[in-house]
Amino acid sequence: MGRFPSLELLQRPESEGLADKFVPICRLIVRGDYIAFREHLALDSPATEWFAQKGILLALRNRCEIIVWRALARKVFIHGGFHGEPQGSAQRGPPPFLYLHKLETAVRWLQSQHAQSLHGSLGFDPSGQNRDAQAGQNEFGSQLVYKLPDHDFAGVDEVDGPESKPDPELLSKYEDFLTPDGCFDDMGQWQSNPPGVLVDGQPDADYSQYELDPYTHRVELDSETEQGKPTPMMRELESILASLLTQGLMRGYLTHKNPRFAIPGARLRGALPTGFPNVWQTISARESEDDRVPGWVQPPPPVAGGSLAAAGGGRVVNLSGARPVGVQ
Repeated sequence: MGRFPSLELLQRPESEGLADKFVPICRLIVRGDYIAFREHLALDSPATEWFAQKGILLALRNRCEIIVWRALARKVFIHGGFHGEPQGSAQRGPPPFLYLHKLETAVRWLQSQHAQSLHGSLGFDPSGQNRDAQAGQNEFGSQLVYKLPDHDFAGVDEVDGPESKPDPELLSKYEDFLTPDGCFDDMGQWQSNPPGVLVDGQPDADYSQYELDPYTHRVELDSETEQGKPTPMMRELESILASLLTQGLMRGYLTHKNPRFAIPGARLRGALPTGFPNVWQTISARESEDDRVPGWVQPPPPVAGGSLAAAGGGRVVNLSGARPVGVQ
């Protein structure tokens, strides 16, 4: 609900031990570290057994992660966003805004920090739940959440048949570039390469006119990025911010050509209160008109008119004595 338990509540006798369970989650939400949050509430985490026994593990994972993303976007805006002209200024400049590439940089920094901690831990083999730090290296799928490869789709991105290997003459000429014994990954860790495996996949450029640079196709990709083509991670971040805007947890609008989050109407109250309203007040105002509690099973109210009236409206009907159609 976007509301942390107060210190007074956690110090009550009946709340003994709850601070050890919930304060770490509150700190992760404030920090905006979505990777640490997902690792803390992963299915194989030692902290999740108690939440699962109480029946609130899935609620915490599903309802709190979007607040973690809001906290991260808010922090990046505080440190790297444009907060508008000073109050009282006669100039009417653009509204406060945040370039989304700064949010993307922050996410990649988080991934690099967690990836270094994974490489530095001896004897630790991260499971599928704890490898979100490596999602930024995915060629396909999400750049934020790691998913184990589906064996049913193994090899769909490879070329089958006789063209699965490059031209022998080309391979002999650029073998040290295309199929080296190993290479350093993005984190500076040495990764060995089995003999004959193409490190960067199938060559998709004609190298006949390039004698020293077998990676000329990378220049084309970089030029497309410079022209404003969003990266896959940028598309995901836009989707997350759009969800925050739809839920009212952030206020403003998104621009896609030059990806930004803009906060109009912030001259009176300021950029932060306008663009990032209080989460608890937002959810409370939205839910105050509905007195129902999601998932709360209650007996139906008594209805006058007998059993036929009570059986309507989606209620449970006992069919133990019913006969098949046509049987007398």
